[in-house]
Amino acid sequence: MAKGKNPVLMLSDRLYLTPCREDHADKFCQWLNDPEVYGHLRDMSEVFRVEEVKLWISQIGPDPSQEVFALYYLPEDQLIGNGGFKHLNHQDKTGEIWIVLGEKNYWRQGLGTEARWLICKYGFEKLGLKNILGEHYEINPVSLHNAKKTGAKPMGTRRKSKWTGEKYVDVHYTDMLPEDLVKPEKK
Repeated sequence: MAKGKNPVLMLSDRLYLTPCREDHADKFCQWLNDPEVYGHLRDMSEVFRVEEVKLWISQIGPDPSQEVFALYYLPEDQLIGNGGFKHLNHQDKTGEIWIVLGEKNYWRQGLGTEARWLICKYGFEKLGLKNILGEHYEINPVSLHNAKKTGAKPMGTRRKSKWTGEKYVDVHYTDMLPEDLVKPEKK
């Protein structure tokens, strides 16, 4: 199954996952350097260059500890974000989910929740994961809200444990088992 030039790894109502490619690097770099998109995730004092992002994309393929996808909006076949898993442990069948909805005109439409559901579904069905961890910074309450809407269970808070470049913030943790996954209602 393919949409345009993109092989479809998994599909939801409005989104699909495809492998990352070097031609995604320009968009990924644009999002990495946008404080509105990444300001709650990292110290914005470092500027990323397209060459660095291309190198990262080339390195994720052979790295068994991560699985990264480009996220496309199906109706327009538009690249709108990325996400996947880091800290994959294939023996324990665990991983940590991450998602970035980089195209701001697609915010506030329920697509972040749908993306989370889609990536978790891929993790459980295709990777055989038994537990998915989520990390949610206090300055991004939408992340925790989306996790709960897809069935993730709160585990606790590690206080003042993430440096954002301006201050230390609390990090809330969730986890999910395959039977916890709930498909979100369309917005």
